[in-house]
Parts: sequence; structure tokens; C-alpha cells
Amino acid sequence: MSQPYYMEIAKTILSQLGGNRFITMTGAKHFVGLTEPGLQFDLPTDAGAINKVTRLRVILDPCDTYSRSAFVKSEVNWNTLKSHANRGFTATC
Repeated sequence: MSQPYYMEIAKTILSQLGGNRFITMTGAKHFVGLTEPGLQFDLPTDAGAINKVTRLRVILDPCDTYSRSAFVKSEVNWNTLKSHANRGFTATC
């Protein structure tokens, strides 16, 4: 049985980020394929992350572009630090 389409998209996003090289360079872990569709992963807290970002989410938009969100772990839950679509680029779908 084949995987759901969103898992294939998550694998493609990871591949575009650099695959195993990206994982090795960043220490990223806990990869999750999202149904939005997209990819979410955690970064190590001891890696000196800018603004203490420890979770990233990359979502595929309908125009075949990506939106990115950065999260910071608080004591109780995750807070969105930054969320970016592709600024300066206008696409018509």
C-alpha cells in the first residue's frame, strides 16, 4: 500500500532542504508529515538557535510555494515566533 500524498510531500520538502546532510548539519529530529500538507521538525535546544527557535514548520501552499513558521517552546506549550509566506513574490494560482 502506498503512503498518503502528504507524506510524499513531506519527504520532498526534506529532500529539498538537503535530506541527510540537512539532518546532520542541524541536528533536526522528530520529523512529522503534516496533512496541510507540509513538514514539521524540531531543532536541538543546545545548538545555539537564533531567538531560541526549536521547532520549524514548512507548509506547501496551493501556488507551489512554501510558508514557514518558527516556534519557541515555553514552559507549557509552543508559541509562534515568526510566520512567513514568500514575501515580495506574487503568484496567481
